[in-house]
Amino acid sequence: NSLADLPDSIGNMTALTHLDAGKNLLQRCPPGIGDLRGLKILRLNHNRIEELPGTLGYLRQLRELDFCRNCVRHMPPEVGALLSMIKLNGSWNKIEGTFPAEVGCLPALLECDFSHNEITALPRTIGGMTSLTTLDLSHNRLQSMPETVGNMISLISLNVSANLLESFPERIG
Repeated sequence: NSLADLPDSIGNMTALTHLDAGKNLLQRCPPGIGDLRGLKILRLNHNRIEELPGTLGYLRQLRELDFCRNCVRHMPPEVGALLSMIKLNGSWNKIEGTFPAEVGCLPALLECDFSHNEITALPRTIGGMTSLTTLDLSHNRLQSMPETVGNMISLISLNVSANLLESFPERIG
């Protein structure tokens, strides 16, 4: 497709539980998306989106958010309110600086992929993802790992390849 815009009135489709607008030419995610209170799956992958609206925080039933392969630089802090989230894919974006601390406040999160970004540091809150089974932070600019990574007791797969890590914390937990 070559859809260039989603109208803000998309929020009027209140019965919507699954929205896939992937593989288009979208440059923004409209704030009206926050009115889709029953939304469980949101796919915005393979677009040109530069910013996610803070209204995403209203999607309390959202279980999957995929915005990979866009141009997003920062996550809105309101993402921390998405307590039902189990799968989050923000890979292949331009997220820079510290990994979004709010993501560490998502207790139900099982899979998290932020590979291929410009992330340089992880906050201590990352240890709050105690249900997480898969974490991919490969191809970033990480220089260290916080000790709290040891709190992720359900973690089965951790990929931190292709970073700037020189050591792993001696004391984990």
